[in-house]
Amino acid sequence: MIILGMIPLLGISVIAASLLLIVKEESNIVNSLVPFLLLVSGVFYPVGVLPHSLQLVARAVPVKYVVDAAKLLSALSTTSGAALFTVLYILAFMGVAYNLAAFLLVGKVDAKAKARGVD
Repeated sequence: MIILGMIPLLGISVIAASLLLIVKEESNIVNSLVPFLLLVSGVFYPVGVLPHSLQLVARAVPVKYVVDAAKLLSALSTTSGAALFTVLYILAFMGVAYNLAAFLLVGKVDAKAKARGVD
């Protein structure tokens, strides 16, 4: 489950690294990305108490689904496992979607960085 949750995070990290090639200022972005992901994922607070806009962002963050799956497993509230498999399917879809987006974005950013050259 945790490994399946890490696959979409690889795509997110590649997207963030690609954006760093454009911005050329890594410390501000990287230092604020991890706390933001933890905030909207339900690690610190339940997602239901967050503002509506952050709840929408939380639906796109894979860590939220890992936290949800861990809650389901720890509470043993799923007798059939249907809710757990739903979370795992969402994570699998996110893994494909984020990594595909990262693959497409890296090519464009790489070409732009090569054309611009090193500053």
